[in-house]
Amino acid sequence: MENKTAQAIKSAKTKERISNCAQKLFYKYGYDNVTMEDIAKASRTSIGSIYHFFTNKECLSFYPATMLDDKHEASYSRLRTKALEKNLSAREQLIDFFVEVQENAASFGSLALAQLYVYGLHQKNKEVLDCRRNRKLPQFLFELIKECRSEGSIRSSLSNEEIVHQIIYASRGLIIEWIVCGEGFDLHGHSRIMIKLLLDNNE
Repeated sequence: MENKTAQAIKSAKTKERISNCAQKLFYKYGYDNVTMEDIAKASRTSIGSIYHFFTNKECLSFYPATMLDDKHEASYSRLRTKALEKNLSAREQLIDFFVEVQENAASFGSLALAQLYVYGLHQKNKEVLDCRRNRKLPQFLFELIKECRSEGSIRSSLSNEEIVHQIIYASRGLIIEWIVCGEGFDLHGHSRIMIKLLLDNNE
């Protein structure tokens, strides 16, 4: 059991190292100018090992988004447990979750996030920026919004899907401001203000 755990940790670190090297190369030379061989050399990893973790270069560029999805899933799970323990309303849960979503993104650092947005706009990688419910974050937001609607804390004429989209648009804007303004930007405070403004819009 210990050997399997140690191997899993080692594999995760190798995968992250490969991804980090790839993101730096993409930033320095441009996505289209970087080959898998370049990434192997920079990460001091064999081509075989890279293909063991990543099917192709596109998968490598998408990997940070996958890691972010996993962070959001962990946050959502913790929130639901906390909600039961402290009897939080759906509105309180949605506000807390929205704030943590921004903090999850910021934990990647401004360079990694900038890369994620740049390559998310690449024609082949539009799924990175997709806000439809096939991604984890929209699914979690949709569930919380339905519960807010049931308890009467959202009375907007917008559909639940439209509210999800508006929340994600606001989230992207906050993160871009954080990247532009730097560490001095009060991401936590502005996130709480933004989500409350969205929830209180009854038009």
